[in-house]
Amino acid sequence: MLLKPVKAPSRKTVVARERPLILIADDSPTVLDILKFILETNGMDTLTATNGVEAVQKMYKEIPDLVILDLEMPKMSGYQVCRLLKSDPTVSYVPIIILTSKSYKQNKFWGLYSGADDYLTKDFEIDQLVNRVKFHYNNRGKLVDIKPAIPKTINEEEIIENVNEALDQKLFETTIIFEIAQVALSAGNLEEKVGKVLTLMNRVCEFTVASIFVVEMGQGRLFLENPGMASESYIFSHVETAILESQNHDMKFDTQKVMINQWETGKDRGAQFNHIQSNVSFPLKIRGITQGLVTYTHFSSGMFPDIVYHLLKRASDQISILIDEAILFNEYSKMRSDLLSHATKVFSEVMANGREIEKQLNKKMKTNSPWI
Repeated sequence: MLLKPVKAPSRKTVVARERPLILIADDSPTVLDILKFILETNGMDTLTATNGVEAVQKMYKEIPDLVILDLEMPKMSGYQVCRLLKSDPTVSYVPIIILTSKSYKQNKFWGLYSGADDYLTKDFEIDQLVNRVKFHYNNRGKLVDIKPAIPKTINEEEIIENVNEALDQKLFETTIIFEIAQVALSAGNLEEKVGKVLTLMNRVCEFTVASIFVVEMGQGRLFLENPGMASESYIFSHVETAILESQNHDMKFDTQKVMINQWETGKDRGAQFNHIQSNVSFPLKIRGITQGLVTYTHFSSGMFPDIVYHLLKRASDQISILIDEAILFNEYSKMRSDLLSHATKVFSEVMANGREIEKQLNKKMKTNSPWI
């Protein structure tokens, strides 16, 4: 499956309301009435849905400020609704609080893993619920780039299709992460493993040049992948972009002593193909410190829309682990080599000293003994 660029959704401003609008999705009329009363008496407006499909339809039609979601509902479970909404960049900024009677650890884990911002059980205190709603409402969009959807009507068939697409995308992401993990577990040094990962990413998405920049012991190393046979001019532009972006992440290295692996260049196909029009970079955090950067560039614009960006970001997290393991292996190999070298040197010295002592003892015995 090769990810093709798709048109990114247009950027809109968040719907301005005098009072927050909260969507409550639960198949219990009693629960709906209780939650409506609590929220409305605390200065909020509400709308309700009694099944998963209706919840998705009202999300896209009304664009609420926050969703309170039950897990067990007809037509679509809360897990499916949450996964669908959080996989759509146009509505993913809307906070989702799962409110359920399920208190088992696995339910909470799966709910949060599905993308929920919070997880509460139905034995909640009123103040607790109101405070959590206000907290997520006040913080929505502060940590992410908001791209709200344009209100629209969506039918049940479209919802099922979107759910299937979201599941396919999740399976695709999981497969890529698994493949990167397999590279991490394979034999080979840092250069070999980075080369395998960049080759893998070339099978996943379109780019002209990709690189992984790593700082190891203060030394910068840049590994390039040039599947499109870009010209030398384009390669230099990519290298400059990667190094400048690395400096923006406070990576400490000597810019005059960056090692770059060998690569092949293509023919100069004209100015149109020599300039970077699209680029994305992701820091590689290793043991809490940014020690690397993966960069993708293309000579065409709009090549890294949200769906591709999200996949590359997820992949970068796994690449960080791969780089960390490779660096640790290099450090271990060097330490092992140094220890073996030191042990060999010490053993040689001990043996030499032993032979010298034996020689001196033999000489002394010959001098002192009349029988020898």
